[in-house]
Amino acid sequence: MLSVVRALSQGSALLAAYILSSTFCSFSFYYFSDFGSYINYFCLYNMFSYSRLQLLNIMPSQRLSCSLWRNIVQLGISLTHPTRRGCRSGTKRRLRYAPSHRIVLPPAIFINGHTNASTSDESFGTISQDERVVEEDDLHTSLLNIQNNTSSESNNGSIPVILNQNGPIITSVRTRNPSNLVKPITLSSTVQSQSKSLSFGCVNARSLKNKTEVFSDHVIDCKLDVCAVTETWLKKNDTVTLSALSPSGYIFKNIPRASDRTGGGTGILVRDNYNIHLVQAIERNSFEVSEWNVSTNGKTSKFVVVYRPPYSDAHPISTNVFFDEFAVFLESIVMCTEVLVISGDFNFHVNQLDTVDARKFADLLESFGLIQHVNFPTHTSGNCLDLIITRSSNDIIVVSPQPSLLLSDHCFVHCTLAIPSAVVVRRLISFRRWKKVDFTALEKDITSLTDLSALDCIINYDRTLGDIADKFAPLQNKLVSARPKVPWYDDDLKALKTNRRKLERKMRKTRLPSDVSAYRVVCNEYSLQLKAAKEKYYNELILDCKGDSKKLFNVVNHLCNERTGNQLPQHSCPQQLADDFGNYFSTKITRIRDEIPKSSFHFIDADIPSPEVNLDRFSHVSVDNVRDIIMASSNACCQLDPIPTWVVKKCVVSLAPIITAMINSSFDNGYVPESWKVALVVPLIKKLGLDPVFENFRPVSNVSLVSKIAEKSVIPQLLNHCSSHAPLPVHQSSYRQYHSTETALLKVQNDILLSMDRQEVTLLVLLDLSAAFDTIDHNVMVDLLRTDFGVTGLALSWLHSYLLGRKQRVVIDQQQSSNFDLLSGVPQGSCLGPLLFVLYASRLFRIVEKHLPRAHGYADDTQLYLSFRPGPVSSQCEAVRVMVDCISEIRSWMAHSLLKLNDKKTEFLIIGSRQQLAKVNIDGILVGSAKITPATNVRNLGVWFDSSLTMSTNVGKICSKAFFGLYKIKQIRKFLSADSTKTLVHAFVTSHLDYCNSLLYGISKYQVDRLQRVLNSAARVTCCVPRHEHITPILMQLHWLPIFYRIQFKIALLVYKVTRGMAPPYLCDLIEEQHPGRYPLRSNDKNLLKIPRTKTKSFGDRAFAVSAPTIWNNLPKSVRDSDNLKAFKTNLKTFLYKTAFSL
Repeated sequence: MLSVVRALSQGSALLAAYILSSTFCSFSFYYFSDFGSYINYFCLYNMFSYSRLQLLNIMPSQRLSCSLWRNIVQLGISLTHPTRRGCRSGTKRRLRYAPSHRIVLPPAIFINGHTNASTSDESFGTISQDERVVEEDDLHTSLLNIQNNTSSESNNGSIPVILNQNGPIITSVRTRNPSNLVKPITLSSTVQSQSKSLSFGCVNARSLKNKTEVFSDHVIDCKLDVCAVTETWLKKNDTVTLSALSPSGYIFKNIPRASDRTGGGTGILVRDNYNIHLVQAIERNSFEVSEWNVSTNGKTSKFVVVYRPPYSDAHPISTNVFFDEFAVFLESIVMCTEVLVISGDFNFHVNQLDTVDARKFADLLESFGLIQHVNFPTHTSGNCLDLIITRSSNDIIVVSPQPSLLLSDHCFVHCTLAIPSAVVVRRLISFRRWKKVDFTALEKDITSLTDLSALDCIINYDRTLGDIADKFAPLQNKLVSARPKVPWYDDDLKALKTNRRKLERKMRKTRLPSDVSAYRVVCNEYSLQLKAAKEKYYNELILDCKGDSKKLFNVVNHLCNERTGNQLPQHSCPQQLADDFGNYFSTKITRIRDEIPKSSFHFIDADIPSPEVNLDRFSHVSVDNVRDIIMASSNACCQLDPIPTWVVKKCVVSLAPIITAMINSSFDNGYVPESWKVALVVPLIKKLGLDPVFENFRPVSNVSLVSKIAEKSVIPQLLNHCSSHAPLPVHQSSYRQYHSTETALLKVQNDILLSMDRQEVTLLVLLDLSAAFDTIDHNVMVDLLRTDFGVTGLALSWLHSYLLGRKQRVVIDQQQSSNFDLLSGVPQGSCLGPLLFVLYASRLFRIVEKHLPRAHGYADDTQLYLSFRPGPVSSQCEAVRVMVDCISEIRSWMAHSLLKLNDKKTEFLIIGSRQQLAKVNIDGILVGSAKITPATNVRNLGVWFDSSLTMSTNVGKICSKAFFGLYKIKQIRKFLSADSTKTLVHAFVTSHLDYCNSLLYGISKYQVDRLQRVLNSAARVTCCVPRHEHITPILMQLHWLPIFYRIQFKIALLVYKVTRGMAPPYLCDLIEEQHPGRYPLRSNDKNLLKIPRTKTKSFGDRAFAVSAPTIWNNLPKSVRDSDNLKAFKTNLKTFLYKTAFSL
């Protein structure tokens, strides 16, 4: 007998009753809520047959939130025949009344003194639509009241009846038999719905390559936690597709088909706060399967994704084979201790129970204690193919599977599982709403600093600006959790998606061909617009990043699924890790300095000429200079700045005079304020792929904006003084105007090639320093500035103050360590530090001059090279002795200057022709206590030198890096326009082709063709042209010069700079103008250069001293006589373009 109560109450009533039927010992539970005209009905029954309560009827149009639904489930209630509607967003669930459930009402129930005599069956069906809405907050309260009253009455056997909040509580006189009842599960006062269940989905995609946007959009919209996918049709190298399938907050794992047949493949998408582990991936004759363990909160669940291809000529495997193989597989996993969920496309019509295969499959599942839950068509043919299988003894289905979006000819299948979901990680962020600030009023407050003296401004600058920031943009805290980001989603897409859902509901209701067709049309339209919006977003983003290589690389790496975040050691407390890093960086420098051997080296100061003019003070900077420095600065700001850099730029008119006054006051007093000497250090891993241990990290400093402006004001004055009165070493190319790594390498290569032309062999040694910037001794630095460079007075006091008393704090996840004192070194990442190191190491070249005729340096990278005739053994021994003596004295000087030479990382290369190298018998050189053996090739400032200087190794490296970048661009080409593609090609391909390409002049045609193939491929990708198309028209369309002419362009450009005094002196010395002969000739006034004579084409003609005048003299006079550099580039490219394409 089924007992049901219908109750009506006036006011805001809450009613819950337990009624015990004496006839059948069954148990019924009633819950009523009347808020004005809202009535809610719940019926729970059949406790005698089942171990849980069943919710039979929920009124039409009733909406239940996720958290409320979880509360009902905790009471042991489950839905028997629900129909989900409008629950795509995951925030609301609407359950439709199933009219097949007929309910018998008792004759009368007394509530608050009123009698309800309307007990007929028809009266239940005539409830108006506006009476069927549930107020969720009140339902929560009611459920808690049920719990509390149930527990409070557990001892007396009476049945509580809860009336409205203003009415009394009436207790039934009948007693209950506790053995016939099941007590509801206790509810906690704080409900965390996300930790109670897991949203699961599965679908057969039939290729995800062209459905990435729609798939990701649907997953995000439904807030799925785990989604199993079959027939992904993806391969291991589809990195861009995998990236698109892994939106922010998710990870997609793909298992491609191992056999040669196309198609197939399984995959699984999980939230990134889950731990996922692949147990096994098997491809049997009849099916593919991947087994995954998904863990969260210490609990592990096993998800198995299965795809069984249908019988076909390409796959002639019978169902009997599948049953045998699948039975063996189930036998291996069914006894696992984890919660088991099996899903996928089995290609059985399980809804047709009259077929033999369907009955066999059902019997197979039953024999292993499994149950299949999908009972609706999942394919457009009307068959149920995509299944969700769990253990029958442990039913974890909270919300029964429901169909959703038709992704292919299969639809999504959604359900909710009673598996704890991952705890949502939330973090507290602090921010200021600067974009809503009234900058006119803010600038008025900033002008208050102008009333203070310069010294008071220095003291109060940070505090005053901090107070102004708190006034106009107060610091706000917000607890945020990571959510998938879809910045391209707009209102048009939202409206189109709403229309798609409407048509989907209509299609499922009517199943008319016209509605199906209309639904497919709007699905295609939504997919196209979604792709177009995504392409537009990334195109604009790439074009905005033009000129900022770091941002550009980050965008491309994100699209290519390459996570380039700074990987840190495992830690539980960022503050503790920051302190550990700070302590490590400090002790590392102390340890290195302790390892430096004591040296008796004494540098004779008399060998160094004293500067005739001293720099005794730094000149005042003007407001215009400070304004220019501010506007040219990057928008990246430091946590030490009271306001962001971009805000400083908006208020530059008010702030520039204040900052100028502070800097000039600092110069006048020869003192650097303490706040300017604090640096925040970020530990960066030295190379991607290294283990995240402390030894593989280097500190990168970031100082305040005002400190950077002061340093940038000092640098030009210090450089001008050195260039005029205390010249830096000629062969030191770092941080100097017109110098670069290419000019340094061009000089070294020129000297080696000319030596090879003279049948000589060259010993090339590349020195390596340990923590060069961090071990500089401050006292030695100050003495060197005074004696070698004539820096005295207030200027020397300012630099001394800049070095002393520096502090640094390590930053990890916005948590700062305590202060660590820097007793030595110059801060890496500062503006002035690199220049001070160049000055510090200037004496090294004076030592080299005593032993070797040539050497070159770029910052802490020093190259020593010595050429000799390889014939007699004595000349080889002498060359080695001279090189060893030079290195030995350099080590002594470094020890005296508290620098450490890394003996083991020093490299050694012997360069010469094959004939001359055959005569050499040198097995190595001694560097300190280490013996360095000759290498076959070395990396020198980003360029690879081989033993014969053929540059073949370097060309191979260039091709490898360029093709890798081109592969990335090819993968994301569908997102890009022609302009954004050109931007990426120049950043990832031609940048490698053009780096130091002047060194490639005269290499073999084979090597040039290798580089040309890269350029041709880049042109085809840019213009979307197939491989069989001729490349010349494409290059002409893009106005790209072939590789051979790109090399000539670079050399001619360097020659023009040499003739105009815009090149390093060591390159200018290699070029000589052609002097007129004794007879007046027409060529005397053509601005020609003298071409030296050489013996070999393979070596001598490749040297810059020979190739440069050769190329220059072949240019038209109109090109050579261009007025400025910009005009010369234009004229030169036009000439080479016409020459290359015979125009």
